[in-house]
Amino acid sequence: MPDIVKNQALKFLKPDATARVAARLMGSKWISAILVTENDRLVGIMTERDLKARVVASSLAPDVTILSDVMTENLDTGNGAIA
Repeated sequence: MPDIVKNQALKFLKPDATARVAARLMGSKWISAILVTENDRLVGIMTERDLKARVVASSLAPDVTILSDVMTENLDTGNGAIA
């Protein structure tokens, strides 16, 4: 991943973090995605598109909607590792 993502600090949240926490982190860091990890294992990704399509457009409450309910899962990471 370092060959693809340069000069970027990857941000991580747990699956039980809320959509609001993810949106605030994305906004404050000017990033469009957050990796979702559990026990140092990648379990999903939360993107701006996920927030728009799965939270806002679905009229879900961002303060109670947890990432595991709306994140993109089953990611193909190439080798399964996070650099």
